[in-house]
Amino acid sequence: MILLLIILVGISVLAQPITRLSPIPGLPSKTPTPSSKKNTRQVSLGFKVASTEQVDFFNQYAQPQDAIAVGIKEISLLKNAKTQNKSLIYGSEISTDEAITAAKANNIQVVFFNKEKTRSAEELAQAEKEAYRKVKAAGLTFGFAPTGRMLATYYQSFVYDADIIGYQTQSIQTEPNYDQTVRDLIGKMKALNPKLQVFVQVSVNPPGDRIITADKVIANIRNIADVADQIKIFFNQQPDRVAVMKEVFKNARSN
Repeated sequence: MILLLIILVGISVLAQPITRLSPIPGLPSKTPTPSSKKNTRQVSLGFKVASTEQVDFFNQYAQPQDAIAVGIKEISLLKNAKTQNKSLIYGSEISTDEAITAAKANNIQVVFFNKEKTRSAEELAQAEKEAYRKVKAAGLTFGFAPTGRMLATYYQSFVYDADIIGYQTQSIQTEPNYDQTVRDLIGKMKALNPKLQVFVQVSVNPPGDRIITADKVIANIRNIADVADQIKIFFNQQPDRVAVMKEVFKNARSN
């Protein structure tokens, strides 16, 4: 009888659910849970269009969270875009005041300052600050995109005067530690400015592999999808690279 009682107690103990310790508040989990991972269908994707045909392609395959971008010369193309997620990208070809006027006239909320050619990080940070002040005063959203290498070195100077940082990663896209490098920099920037969004640009013609396949680019996207607020697909207008961009975007919207 005593032996039977011991056996029953043992079975009862084994049947109890295992209690797992919760992570310490404030410390990130070292391994993201599957529920925190985005697949390519969930992440916001976007690209800059240069023709009516590319706008039509976007309209056909885009998800509601996806975005479309133009330069000042292509701004009229947006009238046919079936999304409110629109951005105007400008650099030295027009002033910030002109970009604001064009954005408001075309129902564009995001103005992206793509400043790459400059003499110093200090000069670049000052230009960003001045543009940010004007864009915010106009009630618009301000994005800033220096070169990826400039951002990696001087990110502390740029994260406070932008709603969005554009992280151009094509120069490191084919390196073996690409995913971790991108994750680390995004983590550092958001630690300094938790409200900051980071849009990551990947390319279908990165310097390390000008004829990269769509599968490799999709793998790049999938591996950083859980840390990027949006992923921009960069491509030149060579027909073979436009075709790869379309393959990437179309397949990422079906997987």
